[in-house]
Amino acid sequence: MSSMATVVTMQPQAMPTAANARPMWQTGLMDCFTDWSVCCCGLFCFPCLACTVAGDMNECCLCGTSVAMRTMYRTRYNIPGSILGDHFSVLCCPLCSLCQLKRDIDYRKAQRTFWSVLPAPRGPRAPSQQAHYLPPLNITFSCRCCSPACEPACVN
Repeated sequence: MSSMATVVTMQPQAMPTAANARPMWQTGLMDCFTDWSVCCCGLFCFPCLACTVAGDMNECCLCGTSVAMRTMYRTRYNIPGSILGDHFSVLCCPLCSLCQLKRDIDYRKAQRTFWSVLPAPRGPRAPSQQAHYLPPLNITFSCRCCSPACEPACVN
């Protein structure tokens, strides 16, 4: 009786799948020219692009270029990074940072994976877990931006 031993010449490797793949930015920080329209909008009318991004995120125009906006987006999609990294991205190259955020939003919209607000939790909650919200303030703000897309996001 002869037996043949199986010789392993190559170890199995983990293949990235949707279950274990880490989300990343869709484009790099310096990939401004992958979408010319976003690049030109940011270059020639930076406030317009900032208001468009803020509007996409259901935030006020003044928040479009903030570190908080970038951090909120990054944590929402589990993109690796830190607040310090977000701070230096916005501080050192605000145009590239804002363009990257807008390109990522556009790609996620095209893939139908973008949401501007977090989905509400489903199912009943115990009274101790009920969220407590403050009533909205009656403050109106009118943006002086040249973008008509900005107006719905800024006027409350």
